[in-house]
Amino acid sequence: MARAIEDTVRDRGLTLLMGSSADDAARERALTDKFLARRVSILILVPSVGADHSHLKPHRTAGLPMVFLDRPGVGLATDSIVSSNRAGAREGVAHLIAHGHRRIGFVGDLPVKLYTRRERLAGYREALQEAGLPYDRSLVASAHDQQGAEAATASLLGLADPPTALFAGNNIMALGIVAELSRGKRKDVAVVAFDDVALAEALEPALTVVAQDPEEIGRNAAITALARLDGDRSRARTITVPTRLIVRGSGEQPAPGLRKV
Repeated sequence: MARAIEDTVRDRGLTLLMGSSADDAARERALTDKFLARRVSILILVPSVGADHSHLKPHRTAGLPMVFLDRPGVGLATDSIVSSNRAGAREGVAHLIAHGHRRIGFVGDLPVKLYTRRERLAGYREALQEAGLPYDRSLVASAHDQQGAEAATASLLGLADPPTALFAGNNIMALGIVAELSRGKRKDVAVVAFDDVALAEALEPALTVVAQDPEEIGRNAAITALARLDGDRSRARTITVPTRLIVRGSGEQPAPGLRKV
């Protein structure tokens, strides 16, 4: 994503300066203040959890182009470039339903205060609703890292009526799910993950994913910001970059009653 931004702004003689907030609101504020003190021409932010961006209003009003990436900001109306989180999750879960699964677990980073988490869980619920399936809270497990996802997967599979398929809310959750299934030598559970995973094709079975397009997100952010720099004063807008379902094998495992004998 950063490379796409850099490649796009370089043609205008601009240099990309980067800093990591580590998803910490205070660190984000400090970095933002440093960039503003250096009188940057454009400010592009991936909002941190719990951040309030209302302090940027004077700069936005003064005409500084600002773009939020991956998720909208809080307290400030400006351009945002996001993935189709809800539609992508809905497509991934619908894919599992199409292969006969009726009990589908969701492993994600909850609670859903963050935009991306909220949208993906909503997509999961919408797919169930469209198929006439009930939303079962016991099939939704929270985890914050790979080890937590492994434990969440083990917990779901230990239910009296366990899921026959799992949807991973992000690629870290997917790694935990795959690790736990591998440990138990379970190849009978279908898996679809939101966001791609390195070496996904090398897994057995290869991992089916709903892939984001980070380069397109970055490119759109740079193009939008440059348009603002050139004088575009239209209303703030959100650009949604489509996701893509990549079928590789893990998401096509049929439900138990549909498997060939």
